[in-house]
Amino acid sequence: TIEAMKMETALHADRDGTVKAIHVKPGEQIDAKDLLVEVELATVEERPASPRNSSPSAAETDDIRSKVAALDQF
Repeated sequence: TIEAMKMETALHADRDGTVKAIHVKPGEQIDAKDLLVEVELATVEERPASPRNSSPSAAETDDIRSKVAALDQF
């Protein structure tokens, strides 16, 4: 999420892919056109077979939590 004027805004990708690089640190101030992340788009073979709005598996949830915890280390 991004916080501005005490309001949080979630960031969502409009396509499937993998985060390739993160260019900001938690708490860092950003400008409107700053590059925050780079996403490598998924190929057709890599795309999940399930609908996009389905719930993540327990393993996927753990993976997401570990990545967020790693970001908090900055």
